Amino acid sequence: MNVGPLKDMLVLDLSRALAGPIAAMMLGDLGARVIKVEAPGTGDDSRTWGPPFVGPERDPHSSYFMSANRNKESIVLDLKSEHGRDALRRLIQRADVLIENLRPGAFDRLGFSAPVLEDLNSRLITLSITGFGHDGPEGSRPGYDQIAQGEAGLMSVTGGPNGEPTRIGVPIADVLAGVHGATGVSAALAGREKTGKGMVVRTSSRPPSVPTPSRARNGRSATRSPSGPATTIHRSPPTAVSAAPTVTCRSRSGASRSGRSSHRWRT
Repeated sequence: MNVGPLKDMLVLDLSRALAGPIAAMMLGDLGARVIKVEAPGTGDDSRTWGPPFVGPERDPHSSYFMSANRNKESIVLDLKSEHGRDALRRLIQRADVLIENLRPGAFDRLGFSAPVLEDLNSRLITLSITGFGHDGPEGSRPGYDQIAQGEAGLMSVTGGPNGEPTRIGVPIADVLAGVHGATGVSAALAGREKTGKGMVVRTSSRPPSVPTPSRARNGRSATRSPSGPATTIHRSPPTAVSAAPTVTCRSRSGASRSGRSSHRWRT
């Protein structure tokens, strides 16, 4: 039996790949019952992403998929069929939260627009995640983590001192979108306790990433210094307390990070 502050909540996870599944997984970690709704055939795209795979050769599991889908049950529904859509309607009537990350308008075309969802369940919290927003000139663009990283400025502060802008080694834009989504859902659930009504929560991959490199961006704006990768060296005055210089160095056990400030570390 699930335990945690969301133990009585039912979450329908219709998302795939990473941002949506991470949001649903976080809600599951907080105790919610999460039912992952997958398409016939291969299911979530990330089930086939690898190597690495774990488990027996006859039934391998993608480690990528497993990293974003713990604490979930799974069912298969063909939402292009009336039978599948009818099954989803019955689940929605019982659910507290629904998560989807289809392109803007795709869920509407399946017959599940916001007014329809409200008619089915007026207390439903819907989390909708896109790549670049839900409307405006870029609302229809497909979302990819590397594009969001680049346009948010993250790649400009990552890499070697004289190298090209570098993608962060993890899909941080998608991860941040999932974290922001789960935070928004938690706030919406708290609000529902006061109003008795559900709401639509929206987030996307690029906006949560934009403030992430703010320290480097603001510093360059203040000093009018040229942009470039921050590299592994964190340059701050030796007397700084809150932002001490750090650097990556080698040790017997491999690479390690070191930091120093005048009153905390001796060299």
